[in-house]
Amino acid sequence: MSDHGANGTTYIVSDGELVLHLEDAGDGWYAVSTPLDPEVHTQAKSIPEAFEMARDAMQSLRGARAKHEGQIEDAIKESAWSCGSGTFWRRH
Repeated sequence: MSDHGANGTTYIVSDGELVLHLEDAGDGWYAVSTPLDPEVHTQAKSIPEAFEMARDAMQSLRGARAKHEGQIEDAIKESAWSCGSGTFWRRH
């Protein structure tokens, strides 16, 4: 499936597991994103490479999110104290 976007031709492709949106970025490159995760953005020169790069970007994002989530949990723990009747929050 394709249509013409403002910057060139766009394609929606799938390998049966992942759906990608490819936009012709010129000079033989595609800008690659996925509707499954709006934070995934990469580039590739071919459709097979687009799937490889998108999967790599998704894996990197998962790692960054897990690290960030741990930092948020630590900050919450540092901002709270407990007593027998519940948890209380300090204002910073």
